Amino acid sequence: MKTSIIIPVFNRKEYTEKCIDSIYKYGSDYPFEIIVVNNASSDGTAEYLRNLGDKAVAINNEQNRGFAKACNQGAEKAKGEYLLFLNNDTIVTQNWMDVLVSELDENEGVAIAGSKLIFPDGTIQHAGVVFADDKTPYHIYKHDSPEKFYTKKKRKFKAVTAACMIIRRNIFFEVGGFDEAYVNGYEDIDLCLKVDKAGKSIMYCPESVIYHYESISDGRLNKHSENMKLFLDRWSGYVSADYKNIMFEDNTLSQLESQKMLIEHMRKEIEMMRASNFWKMREWCLKLKFAIFSPGKFARKYLSKKI
Repeated sequence: MKTSIIIPVFNRKEYTEKCIDSIYKYGSDYPFEIIVVNNASSDGTAEYLRNLGDKAVAINNEQNRGFAKACNQGAEKAKGEYLLFLNNDTIVTQNWMDVLVSELDENEGVAIAGSKLIFPDGTIQHAGVVFADDKTPYHIYKHDSPEKFYTKKKRKFKAVTAACMIIRRNIFFEVGGFDEAYVNGYEDIDLCLKVDKAGKSIMYCPESVIYHYESISDGRLNKHSENMKLFLDRWSGYVSADYKNIMFEDNTLSQLESQKMLIEHMRKEIEMMRASNFWKMREWCLKLKFAIFSPGKFARKYLSKKI
């Protein structure tokens, strides 16, 4: 078995049906299984899963155990080399899974890969996760056009969303899976950072496209404040604000902010340079000239390395 698709659900049977129908509609070049973890739904979900027969493995909980616990349950049951976590309020498209599987097959250093997620209105829901000045994570370019070049760039991030995330099975268990201290929020970012801290990469793969309704489960955001506090207590000392680096590279940062970044970069260069060193001074002057006349190329060569 190559991939185990793990779908946690709580009610909203109509979304689950559409999600699973789309998975089988497009299929995959790789063998896969579907594991649905039913968190005590009361809308006929259990009966629907029984009627699927061998098209899906069903785990029926007697109470709602939350996202993290449900995903961990599915992972324990899974037979696949890779674990692919997928929200039930999604509809997949052609090659969505194969792009993610190929990324892990072809790049040993990549442990997690995530898809481009699009709202039903056609705008971006997820094109990678970045960190704000206060260290809180957010989806960069949310509600932007999925046709913009910067949402089509395959690249590394510190985190991607588990609304559609594939991870190597061995890595998932090595880092402890999803932390069940979180209640329906931030557990996916926490998992990504544990993987990042272990020295593995997280890749955003925009050629894998998913439509996502986002946060339709009842009570989805009830513990938002508690989850945020837990996340910041654990990770605020590890992560750094990175959104400006990415936006600078994409030329989507305001001119003022771009100038501030260039000045700050040069300030750090000066601090590291000894004024008596002629060759260092000459190198710095050449860099300054490069930054002024070719800011885009300068950013790609020097600043993108800091992302």
